[in-house]
Amino acid sequence: MDAFKKRRWAIALVLTAIIAVIIWFTLFPSRQHQILLTHQGDNPPSLERLFKQLEKDNFTTEQRSSSETLAFYRCETKEDYRFTGSGVRHFYFNRTFPIKSPIGNVYPDFHLYVLSFETEQQASAYAIKINAAKRYYDSNDDKCEFDKAPWKIVTNGPTLYYLDTRAQMLIDFIEQYGKLLEKE
Repeated sequence: MDAFKKRRWAIALVLTAIIAVIIWFTLFPSRQHQILLTHQGDNPPSLERLFKQLEKDNFTTEQRSSSETLAFYRCETKEDYRFTGSGVRHFYFNRTFPIKSPIGNVYPDFHLYVLSFETEQQASAYAIKINAAKRYYDSNDDKCEFDKAPWKIVTNGPTLYYLDTRAQMLIDFIEQYGKLLEKE
């Protein structure tokens, strides 16, 4: 092959690759939604009310790293929602004394994620999207294997609360404390 044919061949190959990339992004647009949230100042009154009630109910409160990402995946539409930033706060609550259960003494515990949006409409819209999706732990896996732990979503103004616990028998706790977060 002479130099002219090699150059034409290389140009044709590059153009084919560019066209393939354009077609790929047109047919399969990115469905990964990275939502950066910013902490909006003081804790909402509903969160302060929850902290006081949990203290009365003998729960310890631990604030976890705010650098965590809360992620949800909707299998049907292959949409990936990732909430990051200072507007995502994570708390862990653990009761200091057990409750009696058929399997013995159980120490109830649950997680609370607080997502601070700018408007009430944004919080409500994402509550609907998260309800249609499920929380997952391994984004590198292309399977739809979800966290089967009980969970609840509550909105109050521009704040979205996501509560989850490790066992079905503890769902009453997240229901009870979720209702407390709804009230004003």
